Amino acid sequence: MASANQLPPTLPAHEVPMSPSPTPTVNPQFLSHEDNEKYGQDSRLPELGEEHDYSGLEKKKKRQRMENRNRCVRCLCCACCLPAWATGILWFILIAIVIVIVVIGSIAATFVMPTVELAGISNTSMTGSQISFSGNSININFGLIVNVNNPNTLGIQLSNLDATAYYPNEHGGSTRIGGGYLDSQYLPKYSKFNFTFPFALQYNPTLDTDQSVLNDLVQKCGLTGGPAEDITIDYKIQLAAKVLFITVHPTIASSASFACPLDNGGLSGLGDGTTGFGL
Repeated sequence: MASANQLPPTLPAHEVPMSPSPTPTVNPQFLSHEDNEKYGQDSRLPELGEEHDYSGLEKKKKRQRMENRNRCVRCLCCACCLPAWATGILWFILIAIVIVIVVIGSIAATFVMPTVELAGISNTSMTGSQISFSGNSININFGLIVNVNNPNTLGIQLSNLDATAYYPNEHGGSTRIGGGYLDSQYLPKYSKFNFTFPFALQYNPTLDTDQSVLNDLVQKCGLTGGPAEDITIDYKIQLAAKVLFITVHPTIASSASFACPLDNGGLSGLGDGTTGFGL
């Protein structure tokens, strides 16, 4: 048997005796459902609002991320979500649009307005008789030989060429004295050629009350026995020009000089109609 004065065994090093706490420990007491109703307390947790909703926060972040991008980026992102065949068609359309824009831009940047010059006149009338009468008016029909230089890489289709001629006077005014019309004319690319524009000088005595235009025409055509001179007129041409699928409607206004299409031999074609015009 062990001796009476034997010491108790020592505790291990990790087991340290704890002294009693000076502060009493109170076990929490949970109220029952009846106590909650009695004291007006609710043991349920408060519901989280939208600002604390994690799923709503994620959706808001995604929406803000897409809103910060422009529409093109959003369309590209939507295109990636489409089926493969639909994505291919969409990309093909986008690339085609870009190519068309680049081609049109390059053509517009290098386009040069064709030059138009009057090369002379053709006494051969394109409408039949060179001299005709219409009411109180006398018409001298002939053709204007027009020289055109088109240095562009594409041909130009001209249509509805409507010209109006005005005869300037010494007082700074002008009197309408005829015009011409051509249905269509094609200008090939890199071309320099001539074409005939049907034209007619039309004299109306009601528009020339002082006969200043008539007297000037008679003198410049050499009908009074003097030398013939060139006739100068102002003209305005309205037309439609089409390049590829683009059509524009420019108006060309300028002046031109050409020899008188009528000579002394042409007076016989006037017959008795010259008496009304002082010839």
